[in-house]
Amino acid sequence: MKRFVGKTVVITGGTRGIGRELVRSFAMEGANVAFSYRNRTEDAARLVREVEETGVRCLSFQAPVFRYSYVSDMMKEINAVLGSIDILINNAGVLRVGAFVGMKYEDWEDLIETNLNGLFTVTKTALPYLMRKRDGVIINISSFMAYRPVGPAQAVYAATKAGVIGFSRSLAREVSSVGVRVNVVAPGLVDTDMIKPLGERVINSILRQTEAKRLGTPKEVSDVVKYLASDEARYIVGQTIVVDGGAVSYQF
Repeated sequence: MKRFVGKTVVITGGTRGIGRELVRSFAMEGANVAFSYRNRTEDAARLVREVEETGVRCLSFQAPVFRYSYVSDMMKEINAVLGSIDILINNAGVLRVGAFVGMKYEDWEDLIETNLNGLFTVTKTALPYLMRKRDGVIINISSFMAYRPVGPAQAVYAATKAGVIGFSRSLAREVSSVGVRVNVVAPGLVDTDMIKPLGERVINSILRQTEAKRLGTPKEVSDVVKYLASDEARYIVGQTIVVDGGAVSYQF
């Protein structure tokens, strides 16, 4: 059964890794999809063509998620062309590796801009549309690193991803009364390009301390996101689901 026929899903960071899998997966379940991306224009065009071959509509936007005017215009166009915004997935994020003592202020700004300012901007501009039917859904992508440091080089990234969880829990209490559910998915190490900066030594060390002893797949994360976005999860509000093969639980 296709669970999202007639729905419009907006996904940030849609051309790579988990984001790309989300775009494909929601389309396969009947949703019209709109996604943003940063700088992979050819990848975005290919993904739009692939999705539209499934019989649904797909829009792509090269829009920095932290630029309010860009994102506001994007939401207006999505609503005008696709008729609604029903589900928002804040997936866009950046990872910077390096010890805090050597981190440049520019790296801090980049992480905060994308991982937190982008979260604010996208959510703020999408929320009026999500509230219209009183059955909107927001799912924010955090990280298991919000709970578990993976060495001395992730203080700022971990702070931004912990911020995603705090933001989401508070927002859930605020907007549930107007019919919008908010939850979080916190992936562990997933087999995507994003984890490459960690390096093989750090990745292998984490996997040795993970119950599953392997990397996760984008599909395994996407399956959880789709469940939370579906009517089957109507009674789940303000929660964080950690999808990490047991990496967080291993340390306790």
